[in-house]
Amino acid sequence: MLIGTAFASPLLISELDIISFPRAPEGPKADFSVSVVYANFTVQDQASSRTSGGYKLSIIDYNIVLNVTNHSDLKAKVARFNFAAAKNITVVPCALGGYSTSSGDAADDGHGNAGIVEGIWLDGEWLNVTWVPEGGLDEIWGREDEEPPGILSFREQIFSELNITVHSYGFSSSYYIIEGENFWMEGVPLQEYIYNNEIVATLIYTNGSWTNVTGRVEVKEEPYVSVTNSLLDLTTHFVETPESNYPQSGMFNVYSGTDGFNNTWAPHQSRLILLKGTTDVGAFWEGLKSLKEGEITLYTGATNYVHSDPVNGTYFNTYSSATELKKVQMELTEGGYLYNTILSDNQMFVMDSYGVEVFIEPRN
Repeated sequence: MLIGTAFASPLLISELDIISFPRAPEGPKADFSVSVVYANFTVQDQASSRTSGGYKLSIIDYNIVLNVTNHSDLKAKVARFNFAAAKNITVVPCALGGYSTSSGDAADDGHGNAGIVEGIWLDGEWLNVTWVPEGGLDEIWGREDEEPPGILSFREQIFSELNITVHSYGFSSSYYIIEGENFWMEGVPLQEYIYNNEIVATLIYTNGSWTNVTGRVEVKEEPYVSVTNSLLDLTTHFVETPESNYPQSGMFNVYSGTDGFNNTWAPHQSRLILLKGTTDVGAFWEGLKSLKEGEITLYTGATNYVHSDPVNGTYFNTYSSATELKKVQMELTEGGYLYNTILSDNQMFVMDSYGVEVFIEPRN
């Protein structure tokens, strides 16, 4: 087997053992779409018993309706929904993807990602294997007090070299650990740093050290979603065992086990899904100000899978996602702020017994 590396020429390593990149074989996938068709926000200014910075928080009641459609010939289950409403939402293409949210501007916040990608193009050459040194992967992902410096140490170093003043740091990682040392593995350890919604630095581990390869690499792009001046940030998971909800954190679990909500979409089926709740927000948040000025940006994601059980002892990747990003104009009503593309004046929503799905019926 001939595998390209970062050396001047390909390295013949067919006689060496290479630990495979941990990936499941691709299986069948459904084609979904998701779209916000209705959003209603009711605001009670500084009405909360909770305070921030000496001021009472405002209360927001929200009702969001998503039109979720399975366009494929396969039945599939929805695993989760993500929803954000904010003054600004930006999707940054990058190697590792990710998601960050802030109630503030966050223009001077820095974010770093670390993980192992299947391969990259470096200066036009394909690189997809890494030599793991004597210290093992622990040496590559070393802690802050170890040599060579690990991922946490690079944050200040990278932004200092770029002469960027960072107000705060965020960091996320999604890498695996393999026990052992002195071996070849498929995949490339990679770090990337995002500032002001742009990738400002990319580092890879190759030839025994971390190397800055900014501007020299091409990667399979994944979306990094940056939500700033946030108004609302929600995640709804469908779970087969009952779990608690955390409304103030925007984390919800919908029981979809026996006698629970049916989260399976039939082929070519569309359903209307309700995201409903109450939360507190800062009275002077820019996201709330933007809503009151009649404009808000919405991001929605829906993740589905065809099956999660093994087939003949093999697990397959059947997950896929659909997203929508749009800026909408809000109508000021007596009850709050409204975005509506689905209901007519003589229609209303009727909610199911689970509080998850809604149906359109005529008003009496």
